[in-house]
Amino acid sequence: MANISANNLKDINSKLSERIGGRGDGSLLFIRRESGTIEAYYRYKHLGKEVKVKLGHFQSNDGSLSKVLDYCREKSRDLSRLRRQCGGDLKGYLEDKERKQEQQKLEEQQRLEMEARKGSFSDLMESYVLDQKTQGHESAHQSRQAFRLNVLEAYPMFAAKKAKDVTPDDIVTILAAIHQRGSEVESVRVRDCFTPALTLASRATMTRHGLPKSVSISSIIR
Repeated sequence: MANISANNLKDINSKLSERIGGRGDGSLLFIRRESGTIEAYYRYKHLGKEVKVKLGHFQSNDGSLSKVLDYCREKSRDLSRLRRQCGGDLKGYLEDKERKQEQQKLEEQQRLEMEARKGSFSDLMESYVLDQKTQGHESAHQSRQAFRLNVLEAYPMFAAKKAKDVTPDDIVTILAAIHQRGSEVESVRVRDCFTPALTLASRATMTRHGLPKSVSISSIIR
């Protein structure tokens, strides 16, 4: 199984793969779809069956194919090591981890909803930031700064509302304003603050305003 080059990825017709590490460590697999999108997977065998874990996607005309390839190889090696550590059933381990994270998010959401009934939107977001600090999240300071700039200063009338009275339109107004000035990273950061704190703005509404919901490999490596 030969190593893949950036040119191989550019000219891929169907599938390409290369071995990761030694025997039994699995392989890196690329599959070209009819749309032209190339999907990357870490592939291995468990109990005699082939299993694939998706790494991401990109386009064959991407100008950073060498970086894409390096990223996918590194990610596959990480997953190969994790597979050995978790006893072989990597996909099961990752799915279980995701379920636990979703349960934690649900519990956090329920707690924050209780807080929402007690105070203002500003109070709710401050509670969220303090909770992030307690959990040791380095992004807590950035969350506070983003909320101050994009809500407290830009829309003080929203910040002063009772949290339970904040509407989907309020949330979309805040996010759309950030997105329209070209600050996609800031838009995502503020959205990620709101998501666990409130379940008000629907995904469909966000999509209509062009708010990002999927990240490609190319966006990760740049």
